[in-house]
Amino acid sequence: MTPSIALILVSVAGGAGGGLASYVLSRHDRPSGDAALEPARFSIGEAIERVFVGIVAAFIVPLFLSLTQSDLVKSILVSGADADPDGSGFFTHDLFIVAGFCIVAGFAARWFLGSVARQALSLAREAKGEAAQARLAAKQALSSAAESEAQARIARRSMVDYANRLEDALASSEPLPAATNDTADAAPSRRLEPQEQAAMKALSESPFTHRTLAGVAVDTGMSEGAALAVLTRLKADGFITATESKLSRTPLYRLTPAGSAIAR
Repeated sequence: MTPSIALILVSVAGGAGGGLASYVLSRHDRPSGDAALEPARFSIGEAIERVFVGIVAAFIVPLFLSLTQSDLVKSILVSGADADPDGSGFFTHDLFIVAGFCIVAGFAARWFLGSVARQALSLAREAKGEAAQARLAAKQALSSAAESEAQARIARRSMVDYANRLEDALASSEPLPAATNDTADAAPSRRLEPQEQAAMKALSESPFTHRTLAGVAVDTGMSEGAALAVLTRLKADGFITATESKLSRTPLYRLTPAGSAIAR
């Protein structure tokens, strides 16, 4: 006999026995007809009802034990099969305890079912409250992360602006090449892509004459790799020029006269 089958049989027998005992005793607690001391007559229908309710209550015993954090059922199912795989001598101490619980549950089925139901609903409400608190904590964590990210962007923008001021101050002594009619009236040989137009706008509308790669990337919303590719194409077309920074030894970008004419 496997442990699970043994538990089912114990639940059925215990619940039925408890329910039948409850019915037998209840017959002596009420009068019948004119004789107040005479037990009520035996009713097969009512006895079957008590037995059925008792069996139902007995099958709630594992839930009751789980709510009380008892591992009786688990120990029977696991260690019972390991210790006695062929089923001989399976009825261990733990199984008899479960049988006693089933008899009690069957005997006091109405009270037992109501008590377990109330306890289960209480635990469900607590779990729902804990889940709500967890969702609130997660929402607050996301809000804090978003705020931290925004602060980081502000700090990065401040650092980029500070670096631009330093670079612009150091490079301001280098004059721009004189504009000629050819460059001033130059027109692009091809249609500028949206990212190229954004880079030209970042260079023309900035208060700084010279821009770093990080500054252009921040203003255009591109990554530094994408911004570098765009600036390289614009430099090849002659719309911008690049000089080496005296401070960081990195390229500084500015518009050429042809680029300024297009940006206008």
